This record gives sequence, C-alpha cells and structure tokens, in this order.
Amino acid sequence: MAIVKKYERKLQTVLGLAQCDLIWIGDSTDEASEFHCWIFETNESWWFPQPLVRAIKSMSVFQRGISSEIMITEEHLKNYKEHILRHKKSPFYERMKNVNNQ
Repeated sequence: MAIVKKYERKLQTVLGLAQCDLIWIGDSTDEASEFHCWIFETNESWWFPQPLVRAIKSMSVFQRGISSEIMITEEHLKNYKEHILRHKKSPFYERMKNVNNQ
C-alpha cells in the first residue's frame, strides 16, 4: 500500500524553487517517491518524481551545505521544455531558451 505523508520543505525543482507539502512513497523500491510542490514563481501545483527535486541545503553533504544538481535526460528535458520556458527561475531556463534560439 502506497503512503502519502505530510512534508514541508523548500526544494529546487525542474521548474524552480518550490514549497513541497506532500510526499508519495510507492509500494516498491522500483518506484521513485513523488513530491507535491507549489512553484514559488507561478504558484502552480506540480508532482515531481524524486530524481527531479533537490533539497536547497543538502543533508548528505554536511560539510559543504549545498545540494547536487538535478540530473535529467535530454528526452525528459524535452518533455518539460514548454513549461521550463514559462518559468524563468528554472535552473534549466537559460539552457532551454538557448536551444529555442538555435
């Protein structure tokens, strides 16, 4: 049985900084957890799989206090392209804008 938990943390997402209020944890270790997020820039509600979010301050790199970059495949990035171009604070905005101009 899947679990939905109350979760409150600011996370970096593919579309920019967001307040996340719920986490969905699947029944299987093959399923990525998903985070319900409210994008600060647009106040839109989105669900993101765990690989597409990062804690603002990484809990795993205590010494540096910075989070790792979001790793996203080119194919996945293409799927988010139109949304990224609407979110100027996305960490991928400049990259997708440049792709658009080529």
